[in-house]
Order: sequence, then structure tokens, then C-alpha cells
Amino acid sequence: VLGVFGLVGKTTANSCVAAIRFFDFIQKLYMFFTATPTRYALLTKKIACIDKNKRVYVLKNLNKTRWSCHADATKDVVFDYGFIKETFLEISNDLDQKDFVKIESKKLNESMCTLEVALYAIFWNDILKRFNLTSHLLQDLKIVL
Repeated sequence: VLGVFGLVGKTTANSCVAAIRFFDFIQKLYMFFTATPTRYALLTKKIACIDKNKRVYVLKNLNKTRWSCHADATKDVVFDYGFIKETFLEISNDLDQKDFVKIESKKLNESMCTLEVALYAIFWNDILKRFNLTSHLLQDLKIVL
């Protein structure tokens, strides 16, 4: 049952061009910040300033087979939306950064500022949160199917 459930989710998301573009964008965010320890540290420093006692949501890599990774990655983007944008602005205005890094930072920030990305982040966060909860329920050892 669980395999079919995951297949349905994957097939559904892969049949929508807008969803494919959105998840490609999420992956680009992850790749941009994890490309260097300096960029990753800038982002995590901003995120960690919220509250030392709360869980820090840091961008995650998308796994092609585990849809819980998509749920986690989307949740992280939603929770850290403002911090990601602030970090992009900081990087794009940093004179010590290479030109291509500043340009990429500006382009990613412009994408973050679009209504499409904001709406898809909220939409997919809600859908994948439910998808993930259902998946965990189906894996519960006490469940009788």
C-alpha cells in the first residue's frame, strides 16, 4: 500500500509542469547555499537568530524516491522565506563575492519575490504535510489494514 501511495504522489507532482519548476527551484536554493560553507553559514546564522530553543529549519536536498524529503524541503522554505531572501540580498550586495555568485543570488531572490513561488510554497507545504502524515500513519506498526 505504501509503495502505491508514494507512486501516486510522485506521478501527480511529475505530471504538472508548474510543480516540476517549483521543485527544481527548491533544489536550486539548496544547491546555491550548500555550494560553499560560507553561504551555508550566512543562511544558518540568520535562521538561528530566531529563537535558540526552537528547531531550526535549514534547506534540504530533494530525494527522488522519498517524498518526505519534499515535505521537509518545502516546509523549510516556507518557514525560512524571509531569511532566505535577506541572505540573498546580503550576498548580492557583498563586494567580496564573485560576480557570478552575486548575479545568481539576485536571480534566485527575484524568483523568491514572485507570487508564483510564494503560492506554490504554501500550497505544496500544505499538501505534502498531509501526504507525509498519511504516510507515517500507514507505516504505524499498530495499524490494521
